[in-house]
Amino acid sequence: MYQVDFQTNRSNINAEGQQTIRDVGNLVAGNNNAWVTIVGRTDTAGSASYNRELSQRRANAVRDALLGTGKIPTGRVETAWTGQVKQAVGTVDGVSEAQNRVVDIYVHYTGQPQANYQPSPSTFKMMPTSTGRVLSTDNGMTLYTYDRDNVGQSQCYGQCAEYWPPFLANASAVPSGNMTLISRLDGKKQWASNGMPLYTYVQDRNPGDVEGNNYNNNWHVVR
Repeated sequence: MYQVDFQTNRSNINAEGQQTIRDVGNLVAGNNNAWVTIVGRTDTAGSASYNRELSQRRANAVRDALLGTGKIPTGRVETAWTGQVKQAVGTVDGVSEAQNRVVDIYVHYTGQPQANYQPSPSTFKMMPTSTGRVLSTDNGMTLYTYDRDNVGQSQCYGQCAEYWPPFLANASAVPSGNMTLISRLDGKKQWASNGMPLYTYVQDRNPGDVEGNNYNNNWHVVR
């Protein structure tokens, strides 16, 4: 995960943040299997409604700067914003906290850049975590299933997908074994395990994190 810091009540990106964005651009440049999720956040200074709008402005500023590098197309960048919820450092209302005034940038990979792509350990792997070994992306981010989904069909769209980004497959991906593909409403392909769509969770900040496990008794790791 990469992170861009912001000053209080600001959405402009400083020089350090611009360099971080260039680093992300260089990382994904030329990789047709890379996609990026950008999540804007705020501290609790100010009203909840204002902070949600501020987190959106921050996320959009980072998105625009990343697209401005010319290193990744628009279709492989997703944005979300959480306002003052989902804090890195929990505080009461009205607290200015630098660690919460951020935009998180998650880089995901959906496969290998080759014409006859087959699922392999470079796409999925079993990752040791505090809850045991679980299925994860190739960069160690935990994958989850959603109890409200049906076999072969996702029910997670809109705000749900902002918090739980679908684990998308590239156009040439081919199912193998219990790893299958489903079609989302926008036509994109999403990986599934035994027919159940797979997702990451924006609150998982590091490889091996399992913050989403048993969330609302609906989200579960895959073993």
